[in-house]
Amino acid sequence: MIPSSPRRALVFTIVSSALYFGPDLLMPKAWSASADYDFYYACYQSALVVVAFWFSPAICRSMVVRKLDSETIIGRAGESICNLPLTIFDHPVPFVLTAGLLPAQCEIFLSKGFTDRLTLPGRRFLLARATTHGSWIQRLGAFVPALLFACFFPGIPDSLKAWLDMAAFLGLWLLLHWGLELSVDRAAARLCGAGAIDGLRDLLAVTNPHNSRLTTQPPPGWRVRAVRG
Repeated sequence: MIPSSPRRALVFTIVSSALYFGPDLLMPKAWSASADYDFYYACYQSALVVVAFWFSPAICRSMVVRKLDSETIIGRAGESICNLPLTIFDHPVPFVLTAGLLPAQCEIFLSKGFTDRLTLPGRRFLLARATTHGSWIQRLGAFVPALLFACFFPGIPDSLKAWLDMAAFLGLWLLLHWGLELSVDRAAARLCGAGAIDGLRDLLAVTNPHNSRLTTQPPPGWRVRAVRG
């Protein structure tokens, strides 16, 4: 969910929670105890993932309170890197998202609060990364793990083994995510050219100013090495 007004955020939370938890909570116990229940519920959760990815650009557009002129904020030099539809919205929280299931339908959503904290090299590198996230490999890397998670873990784990299996899956998902993010950094560096390393450092100063390890992003040192090639 992109940052939005309290009312829109509340509506989104209620609707998404109802779609995700509603069937399981409202299902009669006799049905949920049947042998086929887990299969059908996994199918429902998987379909929900597909729908969420497919309609994510429209959902993000509906969450935008005030759209801003992108050329005025990032300039032509920044827009030249971005070949996807770009929406910059007025919000102080740093936020960027490449939304969409297929590369042809991807759109970038970027908050003004993020662009205001970056220099020109940082903005260019940020847009290069967001554009790279619209490639086939990146869309598959975002969509397939979420789909598999919905298939294999559709409900709340009911045993220690199920919890351990989920933890192992999430660990592998994190490693895959790190690998994809490092490839995004390398691709963004090729798009930005000589200013890529300055752009990455500018980006890290905003997204991870205290060099924290409690983050889903790869270690900063790995990212610097990936950009330097």
